[in-house]
Amino acid sequence: MINYSRLSICVFFITIILISLFMNKKKIKVIWIILFMSISFAIFFGLRNFDIGKDTLQYIWRYETRLVRFDILFELISIVINYIFMGNKTLYLIMISFLICWFTGLAIFKIIGNRKSVIYIFYLTMMMPYFILANINILRQGLATSFALLALSFDLEGKNKIALFLFVCSGLCHKSLFLIIAVYYLVKIFKIRVKHLFCLTIVLIVFFNSQFMENILYYFSTSPFVQKIFMRDATITGTYILKYIFYFSFIIVFLLITKIFGKENNYLIQFQKFPLSCLFSAALISFGKLNSTRILIILDFVLIVWGFLVIENLDYNKIPTYFQNIFSKKNKQKLYMVLIIFVTSYCMISLFMNALTSDLKL
Repeated sequence: MINYSRLSICVFFITIILISLFMNKKKIKVIWIILFMSISFAIFFGLRNFDIGKDTLQYIWRYETRLVRFDILFELISIVINYIFMGNKTLYLIMISFLICWFTGLAIFKIIGNRKSVIYIFYLTMMMPYFILANINILRQGLATSFALLALSFDLEGKNKIALFLFVCSGLCHKSLFLIIAVYYLVKIFKIRVKHLFCLTIVLIVFFNSQFMENILYYFSTSPFVQKIFMRDATITGTYILKYIFYFSFIIVFLLITKIFGKENNYLIQFQKFPLSCLFSAALISFGKLNSTRILIILDFVLIVWGFLVIENLDYNKIPTYFQNIFSKKNKQKLYMVLIIFVTSYCMISLFMNALTSDLKL
């Protein structure tokens, strides 16, 4: 069993990217490097003490008792793993973490294409704090999100039936995904434009966090449903607002760059609808801060991919000459290294500032 420290997690990530880059130089296929990264990540976080991650003991208990109560597909996957590995709890944690990483890596591979840049993007995604949390603590939501990303990759390819099946699988792993799926398909069916969806999201956030909404909740404060919201939200600190600011900042930058310097690209437009559907869903239930925050977590899985697609979609004729040199093909490797340093630093700050470790008991 591994007793994690903040430093050991950072050293592990740096080691993994160095080995992956070495494998890339040896011209090993990208998909095999993704598999290596997924297995390494799963083993590292699967070999943990069961008291690491607030919810781990609850998952272990449900795994041992084989109860099917809430999210049926997650419970059934747990039962299958229990049967195959004869109830071994450590192998259970490794397998769940592997499924989360592999499905996410495969989705990124399918969305980006068979390029070397997939290695960087997958690594940067794994470094995002709530991707780590999804592998150690919120396992159901982590697996549900990885299913959803895989579904999105098929949907972007036009394989609608497979995409719908995988989206349903994601909802059966964690019910919160059904809200996102419903919003995403409504956006597609009614052909709602990205800018209109973004504006609606802002209106919802302002409304549900207004004094008027607080008065409504207070009026119904005797309701068990409202009391449950208040009890859950008591655990949420000021980081709730910071999360919205963080994600909104990235989304505004991505949308502005695409609008001003981007080319007409239906693939990117369709992709953008998924993270914006996540943001809209979070806003739709933002009167309950904890549930809203849990949905926002999903954006950690897609921000890096979105940023890459934005850069790839740049129209160099619209970019000032100085910036054309920065984003030229010969400088892309340097840009990826800058991103790796930036995201690694962000992860280390999150770890050392206890933004993540309160859930992991590090």
